[in-house]
Amino acid sequence: MPIVDEPRASGAVGQAYLFGLGSPRGPDRLGWLAAERLSTELAARRDVTVDRLGQPSDLFLHPLTAGDRLLLLDAMRGQGPPGTVMAFSPEELPVEVGSVSSHGIGLAEALALVEALGLCRAGIRILGIEMAPAGAELGETAIERLREEVRRWLAAPAGSPVDQ
Repeated sequence: MPIVDEPRASGAVGQAYLFGLGSPRGPDRLGWLAAERLSTELAARRDVTVDRLGQPSDLFLHPLTAGDRLLLLDAMRGQGPPGTVMAFSPEELPVEVGSVSSHGIGLAEALALVEALGLCRAGIRILGIEMAPAGAELGETAIERLREEVRRWLAAPAGSPVDQ
């Protein structure tokens, strides 16, 4: 079922940013593939910006404000069978995400900077997609789970537990 074109329940005026992290090729492309698939369904929504980022620090190329919300889609390894989708708050990120990243500045550091600058106070969420050992495939089960998570994130009031 596609993502519905409805405003957030909170009526907040901030923008919702959905960013797929990774690269165009290889096993780290799952975040890009997910953003690409979801962008078509979200294209009619003026309150949502969807983009693909090569590294977490690229999120600062967008005009983020304190009233905005942030949802990051990224490949992960070691959290379940391939295609597993897991939701994390910045505080719940697995320890190995810390400072080691193929993206240059790590995801944890980029999110710490977002917090230090007072940006995206309406909520930050990360959706990790488990990579397949031989490469990056995004099956329909994973896409449906991502749609479900994005629907829930967009419908929840800003700052609610789904954003924490």
